[in-house]
Amino acid sequence: MHGLYFTPLFNKGYVLMQPLDKEYIESLVEKRLCGTITPEEQSLLEQWLNREPMEEITWNSSDLDESSFRERLLRRIKEDAGISEYSNATKNKLALIPYRWAAAALLLMMMGSVGYFLFFKKNVSPPDVVQNKKIIIQDIAPGHSGAILTLANGKKVYIDSVGNGEIAVQGNQWIVKKNGQLIYETESGATPSKRGVIVDNNRVSNNTITTPRGREFQIVLSDGTKVWLNAASSITFGTVFTGKERKVTVTGEVYFEVAKDTRRPFIVSVDKAAITVLGTHFDVMDYPDGERVKTTLLEGAVKVSRGGQQVIIKPGQQASFFRQSDAIYVTKVDTDQAVAWVEGKLSLDDLGVEAIMRRLSRWYDVDVEFDGPVPQGHFWGLIKRDITLSDMLRILRANGINANLKDKKIIVSNN
Repeated sequence: MHGLYFTPLFNKGYVLMQPLDKEYIESLVEKRLCGTITPEEQSLLEQWLNREPMEEITWNSSDLDESSFRERLLRRIKEDAGISEYSNATKNKLALIPYRWAAAALLLMMMGSVGYFLFFKKNVSPPDVVQNKKIIIQDIAPGHSGAILTLANGKKVYIDSVGNGEIAVQGNQWIVKKNGQLIYETESGATPSKRGVIVDNNRVSNNTITTPRGREFQIVLSDGTKVWLNAASSITFGTVFTGKERKVTVTGEVYFEVAKDTRRPFIVSVDKAAITVLGTHFDVMDYPDGERVKTTLLEGAVKVSRGGQQVIIKPGQQASFFRQSDAIYVTKVDTDQAVAWVEGKLSLDDLGVEAIMRRLSRWYDVDVEFDGPVPQGHFWGLIKRDITLSDMLRILRANGINANLKDKKIIVSNN
């Protein structure tokens, strides 16, 4: 399986006697793109681009043009990444270029005429620069931190629009925004210390935090449990956990690091099922447009119950069920792929094109349209998702998915 990581590329020396360190090659590519590469480094880069098994390509820097440079670099990147012109009718699966190398390919592909400007037209006129900036402005930025907090009294707080500090007081609970997350803190006789703080005198109440498309968010519950919400997700919970259980309800995708409390199990309700833990790390995926509800365990133990069925899973396992059935299936999975989104990556873990587009739709807050039948094939990889949508689509197009952005909509075709 090939992974994808985002770092620019290029390095040093005179004769390539052995494979170069990839980080060094990356630094050379970056210098080449920025126009700061030295003659010695340029010579080394050319040797790397032209070395075996590319000996049939002769590259004379005197007749270098933009298209040939891009072609050679893309081919060289694919070869060092171990990628061939992948076509396997039996498996019908496509592999993605490792992302640290796809970065260079991405820069070259995304530039087109802009790339020519970067490589060869250092003395460009101001109108050309303005034109290039327009292209960037029209792009769609990746998702970012943000959410909507709904208090027990129905008031809504748009977290994106408030600064750090106290947001609300509910009974003896402070709700504080700090470093991009909400923290629920207990304090006897809590009173607001600044104007504009919402006050709700209910001692025990439920709150809901919702992330729209294009948003993600982190919270710390009153018991110390840490929660990450992916785009288009929600969690409803008590501001104070009373009684013998700690109960929450979720939709979408949510990752938990549950604070240990052997006397009070932590219970997650999801689509007529219950996930029971004492203290553990796990991920729950329950998007309404998905066929299955999945629980993936990273640490500890989890019991999943639905209807009359229940299973206990161990770290590295995933429990899943179809919405129309009570049967629960347990499989071994790559947990790094399952929770890649928490680390800021888009996971393509044996995903079809339709599933990939659903993830892009949620993260970039765009709609998707298929122009003809849905393309076939399954994909593996990790792509850092802090890049713009156009950059993301260029990477996918380079790997066989014909997807283009038009009027804030992704158009996918078989052509």
